[in-house]
Amino acid sequence: MKLHIYSLIMFLNSYLTGLLTPVLSLALIDKGASLSNLSIILGLYALSVILLEVPSGVVADVFGRKRTFILSLTTFTVSFLLLLTNKGFIVLCIVMILYGFGRALGSGSFDALFIDYYIDNFGKDKLHNISTRLSVLDALGLSAGALSGGFFPDIADRFLNDPGPYDLNIIVRILLT
Repeated sequence: MKLHIYSLIMFLNSYLTGLLTPVLSLALIDKGASLSNLSIILGLYALSVILLEVPSGVVADVFGRKRTFILSLTTFTVSFLLLLTNKGFIVLCIVMILYGFGRALGSGSFDALFIDYYIDNFGKDKLHNISTRLSVLDALGLSAGALSGGFFPDIADRFLNDPGPYDLNIIVRILLT
């Protein structure tokens, strides 16, 4: 049963990443980024992931993988609540730095937790099975998220009363986290 729960969490985590992939730049522009500063905002995300990747591994070693993964989800939620409720260049920079911090915290913590569970229950000789499973769940989640994320702006426009065009993507991202 725990294997199914881990699989669902892996799928949902990838789904949530894919959910904003097709519209992230557009959502940032809608929230106040200009074309000239969009690359700065996205660059801050990439820089924060790079700079925080190793320290986040230390956090996982000290506090545990499960707590680190939960902290990554909390950081994502805070960043997307800020994105949903604010506009402007400075706020968007903070949002993307927090998003990068969440990505760095979550990048290996849950995978390692899943792999440890699998080895403990099925042995190292079946490690290739979990690697394949992780890859498939990641690809399916990203694909499903990107496909549905591309439709959410149209759904929001038709059925919701005056949200931002990409707010439904952000709301679903927050709720499913």
